[in-house]
Amino acid sequence: MEFTIQQIAVMLGGEVLGEGTQKINMLAKIQDAKKGQIAFLSNPKYEQYLYTTHASAVLVKKDFQPKKEFTTTLLLVDDPYSSFTILLEEYHKLIIFQKTGVEQPSFVGENSIVGKDIYRGAFSYIGNNVALADLMDQHDGFIGR
Repeated sequence: MEFTIQQIAVMLGGEVLGEGTQKINMLAKIQDAKKGQIAFLSNPKYEQYLYTTHASAVLVKKDFQPKKEFTTTLLLVDDPYSSFTILLEEYHKLIIFQKTGVEQPSFVGENSIVGKDIYRGAFSYIGNNVALADLMDQHDGFIGR
């Protein structure tokens, strides 16, 4: 997974406070996060970590008012916890779709074309005269034939 902070903001309906072009490639706890990672701040007892985190971005509530200076980019959302959950779900989907190959048993019908790097799970069935596209990459979509 690699998205800009701005792309994540659009996905979550949030607003970027800081540098939106930074790339995010992983989710992390606010106290452990590093550059390229996104964390969230929902519970006030963890606010202290906002001022020391190395996360590239932190999800915070839209009305959040920092008490000190901070160096990370903030992504202002309605509910940081729910937004982080959405990101976890999207990340999980991307990991699942990174699989390639064929599990057995599986079936491909006559005159069917299956693109390269397609994952076919066990007990999958592709009927006759079906064309499945090549997988372009994990977040740009598919190319039709």
